[in-house]
Amino acid sequence: MSKSGIVKRSFKSLVDVRKWIAWDDMKTGGKSVVGMAKDLFARPESAGPETFTEATERLQLTDKDLIQRMRTYLHLTIIYLLMAAALSAYMIYAIVTSHWLTTFMCLILAALLTAYAFRSHFWYTQIKQKKLGCTIREWFDFTFKIKVKK
Repeated sequence: MSKSGIVKRSFKSLVDVRKWIAWDDMKTGGKSVVGMAKDLFARPESAGPETFTEATERLQLTDKDLIQRMRTYLHLTIIYLLMAAALSAYMIYAIVTSHWLTTFMCLILAALLTAYAFRSHFWYTQIKQKKLGCTIREWFDFTFKIKVKK
């Protein structure tokens, strides 16, 4: 190889701005972020309202599968609530000791765990009642066995 080829290649690698800033990686990462954002805000098309029996047939779920999922959702609900209770107790300790950032983080995490517990129990309720699209009122009535006056 001649000296001019080595010099040319060395000079090109020194001034290759695309490689300095990892242009190809940034471009790929940008496309991934745009794709995720589109997926996040895209609404899946629905074929219309589906009954519980139609959904179980479509997903090929047996009664044994449904019982197992109910058990799983109930256990998850209990775990989430226990973790939220533990965080709430720690949050009270943090308030007493004036650790405000810790208090705020515990509050956020306890709220998140409570939301997860609600979601799991809501799914449990829908399977137990064999009804999709339950309302919050129906969930409340089922959970607390109280009829709310309308």
